[in-house]
Amino acid sequence: MGRGGPTPAADGIARCERLRVEAPGNRIVERAVLPALAGLLAMTGDFDNARQRLVEHGRLCEELGLRLDAAEGAIVAGLVELLATDAAAAETALARAVTDLQAMGERSN
Repeated sequence: MGRGGPTPAADGIARCERLRVEAPGNRIVERAVLPALAGLLAMTGDFDNARQRLVEHGRLCEELGLRLDAAEGAIVAGLVELLATDAAAAETALARAVTDLQAMGERSN
């Protein structure tokens, strides 16, 4: 900490995992950490693990009724798929996020 500049993905993964260990069973922490963890895992090429973290995130958002957070997960899924060089899967995930956000009345100007 305090170095300035970007944090290497491996360090970010370790921080996310540490947060999960320090707050076992805390669904709010999990909801916040899982998309970040997924993105970091994808940056290291661990796409299957990244996708699994997003599945966990989606399930948790559904349980908690957090539609906006679920859409955030779909956006991260799109980025994961772009890193995995699967443009079709990225388009599907991002289109789902747009549809969900529009259904909630969200819009960007």
